[in-house]
Amino acid sequence: MKILLSFLFSILLFGGSLLAQAKPSQPKVGELPIGKIISWHAGDAPKMFFIQRSTDGVYFTTVGKVAVADSISRAFYTFLDATLSPDEVYYRVAQASEPSGIQYSEATYYCSNAPNNIALKRISDSQVEKVVIVEFESAKNGEGDYQIKTEIQNHTFTVYERPFPVFRGKNVLPIQVQFLDPGFYQVQLVVDDEIEKFSFVKKKTKADGEVIVVKK
Repeated sequence: MKILLSFLFSILLFGGSLLAQAKPSQPKVGELPIGKIISWHAGDAPKMFFIQRSTDGVYFTTVGKVAVADSISRAFYTFLDATLSPDEVYYRVAQASEPSGIQYSEATYYCSNAPNNIALKRISDSQVEKVVIVEFESAKNGEGDYQIKTEIQNHTFTVYERPFPVFRGKNVLPIQVQFLDPGFYQVQLVVDDEIEKFSFVKKKTKADGEVIVVKK
């Protein structure tokens, strides 16, 4: 019992140094005319940051370092990578900490000058019920939203809007339409500043009830 109490007291006394320390957050990457800007939050007890870059997400090289302004955990830092870098690149932050040594953030993939952030590949067959399935490809991970719009007396209204996650590569997005009244609709997929559009008509038939006629 005395040994257990002594062990617990040592953890409290030394601030939990035996516990795992938080690593730096996954960096966010943006682009400026003079280079790429990388931002992140520090982990616990930072001493120095090394910004590392990779073309394959496996092998990283250090492109710069940032000194610690103070030892506050979760403080916010930025770094400008003004060196010439490929269009497709990965970044991560290596944090030198005590007593845990080097801790690495999760890597962030970034694609600059992508010809299209998103590109529609396939929409549901011409007649479907309740759900329109949209397949599209994206050059990078991110977030988007889709908007269903209709026009009434020459005025356009958004009748439904919903966010969705975007993943690099192929994406499959189900769009719920069973609640819509018969009519003409336009769907806009918005990712960053890019918009992809398609239209469909929802109508009633005597034999089959409501159907969706998708206009490619």
